[in-house]
Amino acid sequence: GWEGRRAGPGAGGWGGGGGQLANGGTSYRTRRSNTQLGKLATREGGVDRVLIVPETLGTSDHHASLNAYTLSPDGKLISYVIAMGGGELGELHVMDIATGKDLPDVTERIWGEGAGSWLPDSKAFFYTQVMPQPAGVDPLTGMIARLHRLGDPATKDVTILGREPDATFKLAKEEWPGLWIVPGT
Repeated sequence: GWEGRRAGPGAGGWGGGGGQLANGGTSYRTRRSNTQLGKLATREGGVDRVLIVPETLGTSDHHASLNAYTLSPDGKLISYVIAMGGGELGELHVMDIATGKDLPDVTERIWGEGAGSWLPDSKAFFYTQVMPQPAGVDPLTGMIARLHRLGDPATKDVTILGREPDATFKLAKEEWPGLWIVPGT
């Protein structure tokens, strides 16, 4: 049988669990009761369709897992984080739900608990990225929050919260960046 988390009234959904509703569509994580890795599915017009099957994204050396996802406000796109080998860092991808195809927008070194936090126009999102750190330094001290506009290369992303000279708002070493958009704002 299937175990699923489907959205219902009041069932928000932050990042990796629960369901998310937008523009009449529902996205949720589900899995067969005899499996460990959740799949990402959508329900439109009463019809369920699986979008992401992590088992098909892994390699012979490392399994892939779906760490987090967020549905865009217009319900047409979904950002999701895939991590390899059970790692906490993954890649953030964006999928067109209607076609099931990924857009070319891919960002590396994403902390596993958060996918994109969409802006109301569904054309951009905030994300939290872990910057490379020297050996022996806690990687979480190098986290920054950035803004990505769909279609732009990641090299054009703007650092909103960080410790770098180009950050819009500077963080102290002990601060953790994160930007979230409240739906309906």
